[in-house]
Amino acid sequence: MERGTSQPVAEMSAVDTGTPAETESLYGAVSIGTIWQFVILHRRERHFVQDVTLYRVPDERHDLCRVVIGILGLSPEAH
Repeated sequence: MERGTSQPVAEMSAVDTGTPAETESLYGAVSIGTIWQFVILHRRERHFVQDVTLYRVPDERHDLCRVVIGILGLSPEAH
């Protein structure tokens, strides 16, 4: 998972450079299918934060869905 985090970081850096800052943060994820981990880019500070939590599927699928729903802004209590 650690080596895979470089991929969303590179992609978020490219998106950040090529688009106006309409949002304060960009979110990325890395997955090997059964394990998910998230990364956040705080655009103003140009600071990446790697979530220390690993979400395992299917055991932690409800928590994983809460994170994704929160990122999409579909549920205020999920943040």
